[in-house]
Amino acid sequence: MLISTVIPAYNYAKTLRRAVMSVVRQMNFDEHELLVIDDGSTDETPLLIENLRKELPQDIRFIRQSNAGLASVRNLGIRPTSGPCLVLLAAAADLLPPAPPPPGAPI
Repeated sequence: MLISTVIPAYNYAKTLRRAVMSVVRQMNFDEHELLVIDDGSTDETPLLIENLRKELPQDIRFIRQSNAGLASVRNLGIRPTSGPCLVLLAAAADLLPPAPPPPGAPI
């Protein structure tokens, strides 16, 4: 089973890399997916996302939309997820280990 992590971001260039890397370090790409949604940032967030795209070989999805607010960006991030489990992570937060186990896995 798949665990989907969605990170909405609006002007979080200073902390977004840390948030993304906190998820990537724990990901097993057979059981996890990561989506980063930029809500029309006006700071360096788009540049940071472009650099992460080049740097990270993993299949991480990045989506950019015009600024529409937190609820909209969360919904945009949730729609394309594949997993039955969802983690919404703030762009200024870290996903602390351990990441949630796949559903049905022993705890």
